[in-house]
Amino acid sequence: MKLPAFKRCVQHPIVVLVLALLALLLSNNAHAASPARRIVSLGPALTEMLFALGLDQQVVGVTTYCNFPAAALAKPKIGDALHLNEERVISLRPDLIVSVEGDRTRLDRIAKLTGARLQVLPTRHVNDIWGNFRTLGALTGRAAEAAAQTAKLQARVAALTAKPGGTSPGVFYMVWDQPLMTAGQDSYLNDLITLAGGRNVVMDRSSYPSFSWEALLAANPDVILGPRNMDKGLKALEGRYPALKAVQGHKLRTLPDDVISRPGPRVAEALAAVRAALR
Repeated sequence: MKLPAFKRCVQHPIVVLVLALLALLLSNNAHAASPARRIVSLGPALTEMLFALGLDQQVVGVTTYCNFPAAALAKPKIGDALHLNEERVISLRPDLIVSVEGDRTRLDRIAKLTGARLQVLPTRHVNDIWGNFRTLGALTGRAAEAAAQTAKLQARVAALTAKPGGTSPGVFYMVWDQPLMTAGQDSYLNDLITLAGGRNVVMDRSSYPSFSWEALLAANPDVILGPRNMDKGLKALEGRYPALKAVQGHKLRTLPDDVISRPGPRVAEALAAVRAALR
């Protein structure tokens, strides 16, 4: 093709558009291939996973609830899921924002304002942990570390998982007492109860549904669990509902709040705590 004809070709509007889209695609692929260097975490469980992968230097911002490991306390705080300081996030110049599921419109807006990649990760089940490690490893150039972490944790969880057979005690988990809220079938806490050898008496298919005191009496669980901040609520059951099997059997147990609620590197510790509470 002669030069004038070539110039006319590349100046054609459709050709210009195609070339622009190709350039954008190549740019995005190059960006995606580069390991993240400045990461903002919008979830405590995700922060723990990033630190477990040795990314403490790359984490530039965390939520006010990110308190483990201790080094996370020294990171700049960007608020929490309900009170997120968007200006603070923008000032940290992240190239990757990792978040649990939440207000997607707000998350997309922050990602657009910062130009960062947004990665929303599920934290509803134990199995989500393995996929999240792989995803974070791929985004940060730590795939080998992620595979090692996953293998180690899966082995520890398998060693703590109750063997089939025997009687499974009925378990109720008090997430909150005013109003009464619990862990449904579609939740991380339900997974822990089941893996530990218990049977969640709440058959609701949602994650953390409201529950009635009448339904609790009807379910009559063998064990009632709750985080430590529900200690008073659990003790109140002794005087309020003395006929409950859990009350009569002295099986009202509290568990460490942060450990039990975060699907991340401390999953084996959480499972061990639940298993011990069911004994």
